[in-house]
Amino acid sequence: MRISLALLVLLVACRPSPTQTWVFVHLDPAFDVEAEALRLVVTSRGEEIVSRVDAIDRTREVVANLYLIPEGGDATRTWEIHATLLRDGDAVAELRVGGGYASGEVRVVHAHFDTADACIALGDCGPGRTCQSGRCVGACFETVAETDQSTRQLARCGECASCADGACVPAVNGTECGCAGDMCRDGECDPEVEVLQVWAGQSHACAQTNRGLWCWGSGRTRQTTFREATDRPRRVEAPEVRNISDMVLGDEFSCGIWIRSGPVYGETCWGWATHGGFAMGELSGVQDPTEALDIEDALVEIEGGRFFQCGLRESGRVQCAGNNDSNQLALPDAVDGSSEWVDIPGQYDELAASGSAVCARNPEGVWCWGLSTIDGSVRSPDLMCLEDAEGGCVDTLRIVEIADGRGCGLDTEGRAYCWGSNRGGLLGVEGPERVSSPTAIDSELRFSKLALDSSVCGVDYDAMLHCWGEGAGGQLGTGDRRDRTRPTPVRVDAGERWTDVTLGRGFACAIRDDRQLYCWGPNSGNGPGGSRFAGRLGLGLGTDPSDPAAQAVVSRPMRVCFEDPPE
Repeated sequence: MRISLALLVLLVACRPSPTQTWVFVHLDPAFDVEAEALRLVVTSRGEEIVSRVDAIDRTREVVANLYLIPEGGDATRTWEIHATLLRDGDAVAELRVGGGYASGEVRVVHAHFDTADACIALGDCGPGRTCQSGRCVGACFETVAETDQSTRQLARCGECASCADGACVPAVNGTECGCAGDMCRDGECDPEVEVLQVWAGQSHACAQTNRGLWCWGSGRTRQTTFREATDRPRRVEAPEVRNISDMVLGDEFSCGIWIRSGPVYGETCWGWATHGGFAMGELSGVQDPTEALDIEDALVEIEGGRFFQCGLRESGRVQCAGNNDSNQLALPDAVDGSSEWVDIPGQYDELAASGSAVCARNPEGVWCWGLSTIDGSVRSPDLMCLEDAEGGCVDTLRIVEIADGRGCGLDTEGRAYCWGSNRGGLLGVEGPERVSSPTAIDSELRFSKLALDSSVCGVDYDAMLHCWGEGAGGQLGTGDRRDRTRPTPVRVDAGERWTDVTLGRGFACAIRDDRQLYCWGPNSGNGPGGSRFAGRLGLGLGTDPSDPAAQAVVSRPMRVCFEDPPE
């Protein structure tokens, strides 16, 4: 039996009032929980107005449609709705929605039962609080004049606030929040471990924090420095790893640039060294952190992919080392690779590499070699410039991100352009399978930062996060598993700001301006590697291939906690 969508009139006035609010309660199809009924309790100014239980129909997404009218048309009134999913009479998930009215206007709120499994475990967050992305936050929702039913509205109070009379009331300073050690301060959750940078690879990830370097994910070749897989961040204790300024996470190895005091620079690599990607001579097999010093012309940026890395030095030189199976060292097919740095002709000011493709930018254009960023089946040792539609070298892009068979970049005004494969709508348009020159994304957004894999994510000039392209693995962070051909907002809280985003092989991580880290996407992978990808989100979802949690897909950003294991 499906729930009736008849009007529920609350606080009825003598005559109809133009001051009204509609509240739509959604049960997302991806929310995998058994429930046969919905209990609704509505309160206003501490008084219970409605309490009822209705059967629900899981074929429908909207499970309640509430029509609210304030008594006497008084727009200063507020309300709170407590919605509870029931199974055999027991609560299995809770949602609270608090809001108010706008005088003389019809307003709308779309609230959703969250798809995060953690919301089930949290239960009821209590009056004025609700579960959102696995956390208890203040339950005040913004009522808006116009929004369609696909718009998922978010509570506008954070973890350190509750909703009372339509306003966000800060928690007492020192109240615990978020991850272990975090405390509320002036209404915001202040993290004990602050994330400064994050890097994502194929099967693992690492982050530089105010408490040192942490890594997580696969430990098959000790690419995290640990001998086993870990599904939560662990602090890297190796003394060779210090003051990391940039990293490359290859398929089964890691390298980081560090700076000591004065003019002493260096690089430390660990993991699988057989293909020469360490650029430290003939090393083979799995290596513990191995250090090389550079006194002059230090590395300022490193990039890489499948068993190779490239570095940009202070002088503008680019050098590469490792495997040459797709000519990613700009060497002919007859050369298998190099365990020492190989010079790339030219001078450059930016470097990009991924998979088996490499590009470097200078004022004359974007120069690429290895596996083509236009057609991923073509490889070449020759440096070829990225061409525009007229055949000239593109010299207008200031930031470039690439992958095998695709690329994206930003011009000087922050407009996004993409080229190569259009699988999943990566190019921001429907229709062409592939384009050979940069094509402007159909969007008015202007971006300061981009990251690219099978999808694209970018931070715009307003510090909002957007993603588009392939979404089958939840890697867009939009709460579903659909492809998107237009930049789509990725949100955890209302009004949040982001500073950085990185994409690994099919998953994503991003840093908010409060220096909290969030990751999302598939926690595992398909094919022969199978469960070696499990745990790469750092969310504690499991690294045992027999555990269903190891196969989990997280389609919305979830907070990553940095906590030392108990002794």
